[in-house]
Amino acid sequence: MSKPALQPIQLSDAEIRAVYGQGEEAVVTLVKTLLSQIEVLSEQVNQLSVRVETLEGQALPCTHKSGESHFPT
Repeated sequence: MSKPALQPIQLSDAEIRAVYGQGEEAVVTLVKTLLSQIEVLSEQVNQLSVRVETLEGQALPCTHKSGESHFPT
């Protein structure tokens, strides 16, 4: 079961300055939101790394010569 995709947070310099202008709590909220996204993405990277390692472990090593056919004739 896949999780819904995260919506990227894209803020212009002006928008970041506007958050700063709203005060300390607005900045804290923004940072917490960004940290939360980083945590989710880190977990996804870890899960994908495990899957890649598993798939690499399942891959058959190439033992035939490069000039030989891969298919029976």
